[in-house]
Amino acid sequence: HMSLGYQCPANPSGIANFNAEAYLGLWYGILKSTGIPYTSYDSVCTQSVYYDLQPDGMFTVLNTSQPANFGPRSGLAGTGDCPGPNGQCYVEFYNIPV
Repeated sequence: HMSLGYQCPANPSGIANFNAEAYLGLWYGILKSTGIPYTSYDSVCTQSVYYDLQPDGMFTVLNTSQPANFGPRSGLAGTGDCPGPNGQCYVEFYNIPV
């Protein structure tokens, strides 16, 4: 476990006028926490892909990583939703490895 002396706020305020379409795409993990179900602590190149935004605001999520030896990627697929204008999003995974 690595600490940089920063703690997440208990109730983050969000982003004014959040644009879900601009949020879509490929994101890379730069820090990781222990206990994430689809990855081990020694995995590398953690990625999240947000895509397929629907008119109701739902979108598809694919979170993957690789083992430290850069073997095949694996992860979980799910759905996400950012229901309000402040960027507060919710993600649900189906526990189906990909």
